[in-house]
Amino acid sequence: MQARTKAARALDRALGAAMLWGLSFLWFATRLGALWPAAALAAALTALAAYALHLYRRRRSRRLDAERERAGQRRAAVYRLTMLPEKTALCQAAEALARAYALTPAGARASVRLFTDAKGRRIAAGLHQSPQPADVREVHDFHRARGEDHGVLICAGGATEAAKSYAGRLEPPLRLLEAERLPLPDPPKRDAPRAAAKKGPAAVLARLPGEERAPRCLLLAALLMIAYILLDARSCLLAALLLLFLALAGRGRAAASDERELF
Repeated sequence: MQARTKAARALDRALGAAMLWGLSFLWFATRLGALWPAAALAAALTALAAYALHLYRRRRSRRLDAERERAGQRRAAVYRLTMLPEKTALCQAAEALARAYALTPAGARASVRLFTDAKGRRIAAGLHQSPQPADVREVHDFHRARGEDHGVLICAGGATEAAKSYAGRLEPPLRLLEAERLPLPDPPKRDAPRAAAKKGPAAVLARLPGEERAPRCLLLAALLMIAYILLDARSCLLAALLLLFLALAGRGRAAASDERELF
């Protein structure tokens, strides 16, 4: 089954490349009135598109692997948090919360750490250290400990739906936050040799425009293609093909969505 799947994918790619070449050949032959230049331009366009697709798939695979690795590191950090002494774990979780949401320390009270946010509100932070989901009883205990302050209960093992529903009805607001979403400290790492600087084609490809610039490249490519149709200037066509290649083969980067407010 796996061999047939690979063969089917290879056949689909070959048919797609042949279709792109055929359409490009008809277009260039109509515009140029010559077969061999049209075939060469169509082959160049097909090769650029295939290479751009290959680079995009490879970089997307690397990005997914990096995201999975980061997710594993976050889970490992949460596991280490559950194994620390209670006070040390609370201190690390509170520091991670302050870094993530730009909070200012304002003291401590029993098993609660106090902060102030950018709007001057005082926020009480607590920790449910158990790897099991927090239930209503544990949320209620923290609710009593926080007093009249806004509350954030950091849950190492998440929270039950009943606990989330109960927290959503409380006043002042109380938020249940998964510890995995916080920048918990990583374990100390051994000194590793620095990676060698990229040279040659790898260095050039690493500087390709990212996904945020792809729409701009596509727009410029479309304008140059229109200029080529109207003016019959081959320089516009070559520039449009180059911009199309940059837009498709640009290095993909996931946009980080940083949440800055708790309430």
